[in-house]
Amino acid sequence: MIRNILKKIFLFSISGIIGIYLSARFIEGVKFSGQIESLIAIGIVLGIINSIIKPIIDKIALPFKILTFGLSNLLINMFFIWVVKKIFSEELIIEGMYALLLTTILIVILNYIVGLYPLKKYRGIF
Repeated sequence: MIRNILKKIFLFSISGIIGIYLSARFIEGVKFSGQIESLIAIGIVLGIINSIIKPIIDKIALPFKILTFGLSNLLINMFFIWVVKKIFSEELIIEGMYALLLTTILIVILNYIVGLYPLKKYRGIF
């Protein structure tokens, strides 16, 4: 159980690092001015949020998600990216809601791809 959580944190951290890097590189209004250590720290925070905090929030917000046909899931993810932006305000600058929305969509897609990785099936990598 703990091992699977650590694997999820690691995988979601990697997708967060890649997502923030790609967002800063290709989305207008997203700037990253820190070192690689800051990018890794941002990825770890995103990994912890996506693997530990988000499942709890998803269960609490389930009725709201049903009423909005899942659109609130995007708002929850945007809120988490906004929190990370506030924590790392010197290194990560996201200007405007459009840049925040595109960054969130990119990271959600990467998290979905990472979520396809089977945690229990293969034992060779971890």
